[in-house]
Amino acid sequence: MKEKMDTLSVEPFQENNLEHYTFRRAMSESEDIAYISRRFLQYLKESEDENHISYIVFHEDTLIGYLKVNKEALRKQMVFEYAIHPEHRKKQYATILLNEATKHFLDQNPNYEKIKLAIHHYNYASIKVAQKNGYQREKREDENEIYSYHRR
Repeated sequence: MKEKMDTLSVEPFQENNLEHYTFRRAMSESEDIAYISRRFLQYLKESEDENHISYIVFHEDTLIGYLKVNKEALRKQMVFEYAIHPEHRKKQYATILLNEATKHFLDQNPNYEKIKLAIHHYNYASIKVAQKNGYQREKREDENEIYSYHRR
């Protein structure tokens, strides 16, 4: 069942849903996002529990990307991983998705204080999206810049 955020909707990934399966396959075969998405897509499966949920992201009825939400209760934080399909880039969807998902999941999880993102240091577009949405750089870990958003 789709959850409406504001402009976008999310739906938990379902392995037996042909539309979801086809989308995952198309994302994994895209050379543009091959490394990052393939790593993520190998884990894109039906959620095992409520703390690790993979979502397919829609704009109206069009599949545009994915979002994975990992909840770390002891740290009172969530970690987001997301990507927009190359066909739907340069349309502000990443900015909209991060903005709406941040609000939506903090509203749905009032005990959580923080959301973290790990962004490859060379992915300037994603760094810009994070900064535009109020995320602050914390540190660098290996190849990733760690950005976080704190509940206000």
